Amino acid sequence: MLQVPRTYPDKTQDALARNISVDPPPELQPFHQPGRPLIWETPKSGAMGINPYFVENTEIASTDVPSGMVEVEAKAFGLNFREIMVALGELDEPLKGHECAGTITALGPDTEASGLKIGDRVCALVRGRFASRGRTWWTSVAKLPDDLDISWEHAASFPAAYVTAYGSLMQIARLQKGERVLVHAASGGTGQAAVILAQSVGAEVYATCSTKAKRDLLVQTYNIKPDHIFSSRDKSFAPAIMAATNGEGIDVVLNSLSGPLLKATWDCVARFGRLVDITKVDIEANRHLHTTPFGRCAVYTSFDLMQLTEYRRHQTHEALVECVRVVSERHSAPVHPITSFSITDMATAMRQMQAGAHMGKLVLVPNHGDKVKVSVTPIQSSDI
Repeated sequence: MLQVPRTYPDKTQDALARNISVDPPPELQPFHQPGRPLIWETPKSGAMGINPYFVENTEIASTDVPSGMVEVEAKAFGLNFREIMVALGELDEPLKGHECAGTITALGPDTEASGLKIGDRVCALVRGRFASRGRTWWTSVAKLPDDLDISWEHAASFPAAYVTAYGSLMQIARLQKGERVLVHAASGGTGQAAVILAQSVGAEVYATCSTKAKRDLLVQTYNIKPDHIFSSRDKSFAPAIMAATNGEGIDVVLNSLSGPLLKATWDCVARFGRLVDITKVDIEANRHLHTTPFGRCAVYTSFDLMQLTEYRRHQTHEALVECVRVVSERHSAPVHPITSFSITDMATAMRQMQAGAHMGKLVLVPNHGDKVKVSVTPIQSSDI
């Protein structure tokens, strides 16, 4: 039988199709564009995997800098696990922020107390997600000393790590000389910052890590005793720590473990000890807390860097300025090693961090001419 294919007009389906908005695919464009600031957009609901792209930030492009804020043009970004969770859609973000190093490009009213001026080299904790130009409270910015010979990569590697460690150990736990401190994941950026600050006050450092290479880093770079380093892969560290401390336990814990490993850590806290939790997993999951250690007058608390920068601004500035001082006086890399990626390779860097095999800090650098995926749909101020 002869078959003749035919096309018939369908006005109803045509009308429906016209009303369906389909965003055009992102295209490669320069990260730094004069007069067109870009900001990282997170995946829409249902998107799978790490595939970062940027959109135009209309708020930065069209409005003046608000009172009490400054604007920073980024020269390098520090990458944190928070960004991985955001990229995978696993973290609810009531507050958004990132760390970077760069130059001051604008100052809002009421920032005279900052002492900052346009062109200053700074490290900063900036509101919003990664952006070519971002804005933040002046209290979340610290000028890099003129005599500090430090690269953009190194300057971007420490603000979040050091302020988190300082806020947790010094401002909350009030770590004292001679106290025992346990730092989980001590070979990471925040872990190394915690080790440096703990050693600076004369505390006795215990640490966990996951590989021999990370153990060697802690021994060789920070002179931590080999018998003070334990595995973070299972709960075996708990009885080992209790044995090493003659059953007394740990005075201050900087915790980055979750689930059963968090419970094992909590059981290691000494009488009048303090555990500061910097993870999001158990908090987001609203898991129950074992309360027996409260009988030893132990304290369980948490630390969130984004909340500190937004609601305790002068504490943020105190911590950031103190951390810049510590970095300046050390005359060595604030975190070791630093692995740099072009902003073009942002997805590669995120996948490496997701695998958990890296040491030190991963940094993203927007080199001249680097191109990123850019959507033509601009982001609105309500999305930031």
